[in-house]
Amino acid sequence: MIREAKFEDLSRILELYLHLHETAVPEESENLRRVWQMIMSDDNHHLIVCEVDGKIVSSCVCVIIPNLTRGVRPYAFVENVVTHADYRGKGYATACLHYARELAQKENCYKMMLLTGSKSPETFAFYQNAGYNSTDKPMKNVTRRMMVDFLLCIGISLMLWALPGGGRSLRRVCAVNEFEIGKGINPRSWTFSSWLPRERLLRELP
Repeated sequence: MIREAKFEDLSRILELYLHLHETAVPEESENLRRVWQMIMSDDNHHLIVCEVDGKIVSSCVCVIIPNLTRGVRPYAFVENVVTHADYRGKGYATACLHYARELAQKENCYKMMLLTGSKSPETFAFYQNAGYNSTDKPMKNVTRRMMVDFLLCIGISLMLWALPGGGRSLRRVCAVNEFEIGKGINPRSWTFSSWLPRERLLRELP
């Protein structure tokens, strides 16, 4: 069954994310509860799950982003596409993506977009079979603006470096600029591990 996540699904979704790129389930905290509440209360944030025999085995996120161009039509961003390792190859993730497409069409989106860091031909084939087309070659599309943003983030990071709580601020600044930070414990040892854009896949909608 494909459906949108419910408030009580949090723990099962976090367990599923261990099959994405997470290495541990986050500890229960006020921040975790706050973020989950934000997701559940955001009408534009759709966390889609596939449930099989009472178990959540696949999921993706579809966020509808308001937009002032293309006839004031929004677009959709898809992220966190994952299937439990024991349930792969059965079409569950594809079903989640189709559900996301229906949501996007219902909201009159003019396109859907997702990013993947995978270089696997199988991954690209999976998304292409789901209707997405690769439009970017990351190493060939590092624009001047990307370089400026990257250098700006480094400059701000240096200013935050010695400030109290600078580590938390550094995480926020770089999240805004869509850079990925290494997991060094000491803020002085943090490195930018992957600032180049990931492969972008598009699906045009009627």
